[in-house]
Amino acid sequence: MRLKTLPLLAPAALLCGVAHADLNQWITATGQGTTRAFLDLMVTEAKVVDLGPINGDASATYEFCVRGTNAGASSCLMGAKFTGSGDNAALKWEQNPNSLVYGVTEWYVADHYMSNTTFDADVHLAFVVDHVAGTTTLYEDGVLVSDAPYAAWLTGTVGLGHWYDGGGSHVDYFDGILYGVAVYDAALPDAEITNHALAFHSPVGIGGTYCGPAVANSTGSSASMQALGSANLSDDLLTLQVTGLPTNVFGMCIGGLSQASTPGWAGGQGRLCITPPLALLTSEVRSSGPSGSFEIPLHGSALSIPGWGNPGPGQTWYFQAWYRDQNASHTTNLSDGFYLQFQ
Repeated sequence: MRLKTLPLLAPAALLCGVAHADLNQWITATGQGTTRAFLDLMVTEAKVVDLGPINGDASATYEFCVRGTNAGASSCLMGAKFTGSGDNAALKWEQNPNSLVYGVTEWYVADHYMSNTTFDADVHLAFVVDHVAGTTTLYEDGVLVSDAPYAAWLTGTVGLGHWYDGGGSHVDYFDGILYGVAVYDAALPDAEITNHALAFHSPVGIGGTYCGPAVANSTGSSASMQALGSANLSDDLLTLQVTGLPTNVFGMCIGGLSQASTPGWAGGQGRLCITPPLALLTSEVRSSGPSGSFEIPLHGSALSIPGWGNPGPGQTWYFQAWYRDQNASHTTNLSDGFYLQFQ
């Protein structure tokens, strides 16, 4: 997804590629041990949030579960300036344009370069700020990788996925997705940082692909589906992501309760991998845009199959994307399947 432009409610396109499937274990880990002061999940658009009061005299930790691209520009995970609180700082995904390193920016004073940025992969980052020592220490996937000689203080109103100016300016947009953001009004011990990283990278998932590869579309490749977020229905944080589509075509997702393999479904060229009756997410039609991808938030309350109703904990559902293909006959096509076990 692209955290780039305001207004903040504009839809954005998810990143291509496999992403971390389940935040449940990380969320649980952040609720144990050191008390967290702030938590936000599945940040898919640049936005402004209130962290509450974070101490600027002792220590603090800013934690991110993230996947980002190398967009070539200076980009910010969290930052604020001229908001009346904090000291005009930014935690950077890429310190300066094409620098390829994480960093901490001290507004109009110094750019502090840190370790190499890990692009196009799921990464756990923890910036531990020590105001007494005047340092910011960066941990990547539970390992200490770099120090900067500056204590970045972010408190109160800040920007997520950009650097927010209290006067109305928004700069240094992050190109990616923030799966989870947690802030602590204390320094997390090394052991807790490691445990949080392990929880985020846990192999426990929420489902997987089946019935693939799908029938190739007009790009010469197959469309594929993944899921992001949490399978816990009460979290309401689940998104279906479809990639490998032709550009600028419309599509939607369909779901059902069992597998099938029916070629030529609905007069198209795709293979239906779900047994009817089907749940049709007609209220969530999307365009693939220039990226050839789209994403659909999957709200359990909006899913319903005639005679079966809404999904419940323990149920396994099966999903596909149904989309218009750009071939000579203007037919439709289908992605591969993805199964989910709701919790």
